[in-house]
Amino acid sequence: MRTRRAFTLLEAVLALAILSSALIVALQIRSSALAQTLDLETRLRVNHDLRAIAMLRESGALGFPEVDEQSAARTWRGEHNGEPFTIKATPMLVPSPIPRTPESELAESVPMLRFEITYMDQRSEFLSDR
Repeated sequence: MRTRRAFTLLEAVLALAILSSALIVALQIRSSALAQTLDLETRLRVNHDLRAIAMLRESGALGFPEVDEQSAARTWRGEHNGEPFTIKATPMLVPSPIPRTPESELAESVPMLRFEITYMDQRSEFLSDR
């Protein structure tokens, strides 16, 4: 009776194929995770920059805006971290958040400003009373 001492060539090739397949799958998962991490980091940085730009406007650091006489919209333009940005504030009336009763003298709507901030191909919108 003959005893086996080594792997056959077929067994070695099969083991190598299985190992290669597992390695390819692991590398694809890693590549996908790195791409998602980079995308998330970019979104977080842009979100942080958008907040910083909004704070610059609130603090008055951006100076006086351009005013559109027809729509009364105000527009600030500038650069943040070497990237251009635009802030547009458009006046509008929104329904009053306080329920109105027949005996109350509350207004049906309140004046607000609708802000649009455009920065690095991203756009953020929010309402503010100032």
